Amino acid sequence: MFVPTNGLVALGAFGFGVLIALVGGLYPAYRAAWEPPVESLRG
Repeated sequence: MFVPTNGLVALGAFGFGVLIALVGGLYPAYRAAWEPPVESLRG
């Protein structure tokens, strides 16, 4: 198991993970917000 010796490294890795998760969740939500509901139901 990787144990960072510096707390700043762990904080940076956590922040990077949060950023990736936000982009991964917000981008599809943004696209779906502009799509007509009927198109979403059709697939």
